[in-house]
Amino acid sequence: MFRIGDYIHGLVLLLQFGYLYSMTLKDLFSKSFIEDGFCISNKHSHYLYQSHALSFYSDTIFSIILFYMYKNIRVDSDIIVNNKLLEPVHASICAIFFHGLGHLNLVFASNFMSKTPSWYISSLKTYYKLISILVLYYFWYFLVKVAYLNGNILRWRISAIIHTILLVFAVPFNYSFSYVQTSLMLTASLSELNLDNKNILYDIKAIIIHLPITIIGWIEAVFCDNFIEKYGGHLIYDTTIPLSLITYHGILYLMYTKNKQNID
Repeated sequence: MFRIGDYIHGLVLLLQFGYLYSMTLKDLFSKSFIEDGFCISNKHSHYLYQSHALSFYSDTIFSIILFYMYKNIRVDSDIIVNNKLLEPVHASICAIFFHGLGHLNLVFASNFMSKTPSWYISSLKTYYKLISILVLYYFWYFLVKVAYLNGNILRWRISAIIHTILLVFAVPFNYSFSYVQTSLMLTASLSELNLDNKNILYDIKAIIIHLPITIIGWIEAVFCDNFIEKYGGHLIYDTTIPLSLITYHGILYLMYTKNKQNID
């Protein structure tokens, strides 16, 4: 018997494959998005006011907010049950912070955007490339962990190493966001679909977290030149992630603390 969450994840998979196909078209995604790999606002301002820097500020602040919520706002009096329910929130704290560090890394490389992988960009210093590899490893480790919560440390580490190598040596620099988003959302939906014990939280997570991120990714790519660039650019995408998690936490709080509903 299929659940609403199954249909949502099926839709996410279709949208991600459609996103990949659309990257090959010349007239669907915004020109600036294709050129930069992100929707960059304040492009002609100081780099500390551009989207990568804004995303770093946002991700850092929201990781602190989520940490506070996880530690201080329980959804169940039983600490074991509480931690299990809030595992997606807990795992996302480090993921969002290192996501922000990834953008901080791009703050200093945005002027070197290229259609070649970052390792082969001669204008980037070797020490910067080595630091980037270290940042990217932890970036991938925590993001893969969030996307694949039913995995284990070995699988998370292997995935992080593989994705880091591909992103540094094989993926064109201006396609990095598309690679990251597609890889993570495909991993997340496939791992969720393979869960054995699905309940209403599975459905809520699919609707509140996975689908909005996918849709905002499309909106950024298609409407960057129309209006997204004027209102923060990629910052909108990055902000969607923690806001979805805060909403998810709030729903759990209402369900368990207020109503004690059955989650089957």
